[in-house]
Amino acid sequence: MPTLEELTDKMSVLGHPLILRIAALLEKGVSNMTEIPSTMRRIRGGIHLKVLKERKLPKISSTGMRLLKITHFILIVFFLGGILSSTAINSSLDLSNFNEVYVAYKNMINISDNIVRNGSIGTILLGVIYSSFTNWRFFKYRWLTAKWIIFIAQTFIGILLVDRLMTTNMSLLETEREVALTDSAFLYNHFLRQSIVFIQIALTLSAIIISVVKPWRNKSSGSVYSSGV
Repeated sequence: MPTLEELTDKMSVLGHPLILRIAALLEKGVSNMTEIPSTMRRIRGGIHLKVLKERKLPKISSTGMRLLKITHFILIVFFLGGILSSTAINSSLDLSNFNEVYVAYKNMINISDNIVRNGSIGTILLGVIYSSFTNWRFFKYRWLTAKWIIFIAQTFIGILLVDRLMTTNMSLLETEREVALTDSAFLYNHFLRQSIVFIQIALTLSAIIISVVKPWRNKSSGSVYSSGV
């Protein structure tokens, strides 16, 4: 069994401040032993906190990263392609032809609900996966923060403005029929929606450019970005 001197020497070698405290208490004698349990609890709590800090989420394998990139590109094609398709339909409309306008609005709502929205939601969910299970994180880099802000902003623009204007006009077409084509509210919504869509397209293209160029980064960490999307 080691002597008191040997025990304190071994504890001192560990170097932890609280362990050194226990070693000092042992050197002072049994009268101070009542302080040891609370000190031990502090050590245990400190070790537990350190473990929590060092615990890392599982990372995605290289194959998983390739699949994420492929999925990302597909979702962006859905999202941006849907918006561009809807814009092309809207731009070529003959606003004096009720049947053409009615069918066009039906198609634009269908594109929005089944292509654009799925692409948008899927891209955001994929971004959460990227940020949670890779080294990119949510706001680790300024360019990534800018990309998050832009994409979320244009998504809300699409849901709160573009879709609402489109469904409002669809309701006017269904209730007023041909009269809706000369309704000032319908025409205002139609052209306002088109203008907002151009802003939405510009924001989406900006997010794509930021993803490729990755500005506002340190030159010394350039190799880190080679695996990003």
